[in-house]
Amino acid sequence: MRRKKDLFIDPNLRSSLEKLAEKYKKSMFVDRKKRSMFTVEMKDNYSIDAFVKDRNLLQIDIKNLIGDETKIGLFINPTSIALDVRNSKLNKYLATSKALKILHAQEEDKFVAVGDNKFDSEMAEESFNQGYKNTTFVYVGTDKFDKKVDFPVYFSKEKYTAGFVEFLNEYGLF
Repeated sequence: MRRKKDLFIDPNLRSSLEKLAEKYKKSMFVDRKKRSMFTVEMKDNYSIDAFVKDRNLLQIDIKNLIGDETKIGLFINPTSIALDVRNSKLNKYLATSKALKILHAQEEDKFVAVGDNKFDSEMAEESFNQGYKNTTFVYVGTDKFDKKVDFPVYFSKEKYTAGFVEFLNEYGLF
């Protein structure tokens, strides 16, 4: 699949962000597999509360570096276990729109989106808005999900990967 390079984080900015994140290396690491955005993730077996403190401090450092991110077309998304900095046009709506084109070609009428934060529900919103009325959002996160949506939301008892497996088992898909 062809990637739109103009949606990627500028390499010089990425380098500066990586240097800022270095200060918090005890709690997080830079996910270098994500090339279109800058992401730091919580290290395995690290305290979520301690990570969130460091994540919030890093977010302040980033805002001090770049100023108002909306003026330069960026979006900062803190989640319970990560912090993303991405082009504001590079979002779940865009990705879902591309996936729906593939589904439409295969004449599928069901769409399930899975996520651990409220921004992940954009995937289900986009599919619902494009006519996939048989859309479900599977919420596997730990934060309160209080977003009003027009489609069913499955709230897993287990969280993250275990929550998705729970959903698959409950609906006989696994």
